[in-house]
Amino acid sequence: MQYNLHHVQKNHHKLISVFNEIVKKNSKAFLVMVGDGTLKEQIIEEIRSYGLQEKYVQFAHREDIPEILKSLDVFIFPSLYEGLPVSLVEAQVAGVPCIVSDRIISEAILSSTTVQLSLEDSDSKWASIATKVYPSHGISKELQKYNLNDEIIYTIE
Repeated sequence: MQYNLHHVQKNHHKLISVFNEIVKKNSKAFLVMVGDGTLKEQIIEEIRSYGLQEKYVQFAHREDIPEILKSLDVFIFPSLYEGLPVSLVEAQVAGVPCIVSDRIISEAILSSTTVQLSLEDSDSKWASIATKVYPSHGISKELQKYNLNDEIIYTIE
């Protein structure tokens, strides 16, 4: 899961709470976050409050995002609001099943393996869906023709 740790809009609180529920269902689960920012210490403290510090890693700035994404089983994106979430697009193109908030614009949903859930849905529901999806780890036919530049132009217009 790649997040800019500067922004409250990314809803790290929901992500960590959902991850706590995932660990209850699958003790082998591990949370990967990529980025750095002013919220880093708060995020680490919340992870510690759940006792999940041994099930978490946070990478600072990385150049190997595609490789990291391909190693994930699921990408959880509970943002409060977004424009065009590039990290979500990258995850879908990498073939990772995604669970995203219903606040994400429909134009950013590019794959049939992406599920939108309400932020009002329980963390347990998010976790149940996250533990049921299976990684496809390959670019689907619907994404082979996807062009991020076209999407940027469409969004600007």
